[in-house]
This record gives sequence, C-alpha cells and structure tokens, in this order.
Amino acid sequence: MNTLAQLVVEWAKVDNDVGEKGWTPDNEPKWDKLKGQMVDMARRELVDAACNEMERQEMEKMRNMCKDMDRFVEAIPGEGIREKLEKMGYFDAPASGSHHLAERGGLAIHSVNVTRWLLKLTEAMDVKWPRPKSPYIVGMLHDLVKAKTYAFQKCGAEEKIIRVPQPYTGHGAASAIIAGAELGVELWPAEASAIVHHMGVFHLEGYDLKDFDGALSLFPKEIIATHTADMLAARWDEDYDHENLH
Repeated sequence: MNTLAQLVVEWAKVDNDVGEKGWTPDNEPKWDKLKGQMVDMARRELVDAACNEMERQEMEKMRNMCKDMDRFVEAIPGEGIREKLEKMGYFDAPASGSHHLAERGGLAIHSVNVTRWLLKLTEAMDVKWPRPKSPYIVGMLHDLVKAKTYAFQKCGAEEKIIRVPQPYTGHGAASAIIAGAELGVELWPAEASAIVHHMGVFHLEGYDLKDFDGALSLFPKEIIATHTADMLAARWDEDYDHENLH
C-alpha cells in the first residue's frame, strides 16, 4: 500500500505532465484515482493518529494511576499494609455493586480518585488534619468495607457482583472499624469521623441526622472535604454524563 507521501509524489508527477504536455483525456482517470487515494489515505492517517493519541493518553492515565496508588498506599501508617489489603481483596474489589466502577479493581481506583480530590480540597479549604498523612488514610480507607462486602460470582460465561455477609454494620463506620481491627491503622478522631460520615446525608442505613450534625460541629472541614471528594470521584471522574451537567 502506498503511503500518503508516495501518493503526493505521484500527484506531483501527473501535475508536471499536465504542465509540460497540457491536459489530455488520459490524465483525468489517473488524476481522480490519485485524488481519491490521497483523501482516503489522509483520512486513515488522521484516524490512526487520533487512535494512537487516545491510546497514549489512556496508557499515561494508567501509569499515573499506578504511581499514585503505590504512593498513597505507602503513606498509610502501619506494618504490612499493602499485604493486608491484598489479602482482604482490596485491589480486586469493585467500587459498587451496580453503579460507579462496578468492576474488578474499581475500589482501589475509586479510592485513588477520592484521595486526589481530598488532597486538592485540603489545600483549597485549609483543612487542619491531625497529621500530614490524614488525607491519604481517609481517602484510601473510606470505603474499606467494600473489600469485604462484594464478591464476583461466575454466571455462565460472565461474572456478576454479589453481596456477601460481613460482621460489621454501616458503611463508613464499618470501614473505620476494619481499618483499626484488621489493618491495624490507629485512626485519629478527625480521620475516623471523616470516614464514618463520608456519605454525608446520602447514607443508606437509617442515618441519624443528629449524629451527623454533632460530627459536623466537631470536624466540619474534614467531613465536608471528604464527602465532596467522594462525590467528585464517583459522580465526575467515574460515572457521570458530563455533557448533561448543569
């Protein structure tokens, strides 16, 4: 197959012939054929270039995701945190049962996205966390219970996400309990409160609004920043129709 450059050279030859010998009926089919080939080739090269750029961007996004995941996990204090998370199924678990990132690895990706937003919001809101590692701890562990809540079950050629029994109640509260009881991460009150209340008023298990108000009075910026980071990650980064955002 000719390249676009070769077709341009052929075009130039025909053009020179016309310039030297004048136009003849024999030139027309050759001219039209070359023109069509050049248009098709240019279109293919543009499409290939666009696809290659999209692939490059996706690869770059995945490299950055892996780098941040390693860095954020490393920031969580404690012995053997990565190994404990792997044993728990953290890196394989979905972020939800049927909504955002309901796929293998979704929980870890969602947690990185939340941590990224939480770091930005911490700076923008001047959140006074108890320690520099707090945004990493809260962001990466706020949904820890999902590593124990969901499992993948084979269903013919496909697999579906199912819920499995787990010993803790609640969503944020269960994540805070698991962080201490199973990971050995000692949470400071502001960190624990941010994890417990990260769903804000969208909690699905009979949320006590008075408890939420009480927590907000103690740690307003921490809870608001964490909830906002979670919403931005889930609704903007992962599962949102940006064109219809108003």
